[in-house]
Amino acid sequence: TTIVNTHWHGDHTGGNESFGMDGATIVAHDNVYVRMNKSHNRNGTVSSAASKLSLPVITFDQTLTFHGMQEPVILFHQHNAHTDGDTFVWFPQSNVLHMGDLFFNKRFPYIDLNSGGSLSGVIRGVETALMLVDDATKIIPGHGPMADKKDLVNYHNFLTTLEHRMAEVIEKGLTLEKIDVAKIVKGYEVLTWRFINAEKMVAIAYESMRQKSRH
Repeated sequence: TTIVNTHWHGDHTGGNESFGMDGATIVAHDNVYVRMNKSHNRNGTVSSAASKLSLPVITFDQTLTFHGMQEPVILFHQHNAHTDGDTFVWFPQSNVLHMGDLFFNKRFPYIDLNSGGSLSGVIRGVETALMLVDDATKIIPGHGPMADKKDLVNYHNFLTTLEHRMAEVIEKGLTLEKIDVAKIVKGYEVLTWRFINAEKMVAIAYESMRQKSRH
């Protein structure tokens, strides 16, 4: 009866129309509605705006709590992380946290810089999650297998290591083409997968940190 979109990407909102036709209430952050309600040109591929039935009918800015269910369900926005419209879904009594695409478990993450995402924002989001969870928390990632706190700590270690290593090469003035990718991802090569390999991960981190340095 209620659908929460953790962000606007099609692999997370593509079922909205079907659920909407069945009368479900679709809920998301304000920016998800904005992005879904307009056409996009991504890498030369133009996609049209979402249908009316696909759009969220309830949106929020920072937090939203559902009452009247088996337990309270708390939504809260994470700023400029995977995108500019990311939402955590927290079930405090069941001790379950859905992190959407702020968490790619056991694989390199995709950070959508063109949708307001940033490496630093993902790190902040993961640190927020680490303050919520304990050793018994079930953590649902946007991609990858079910996780626990230890998996999330490992992910945080990778992200902060990536940020530190990239900061060093950027400070040296190296261009992306001059960066030794193998050194940047050393110890984390196992995170490579079909969509994000080491080269793409380094390129995303480089551009994100260059954007940050320009502001």
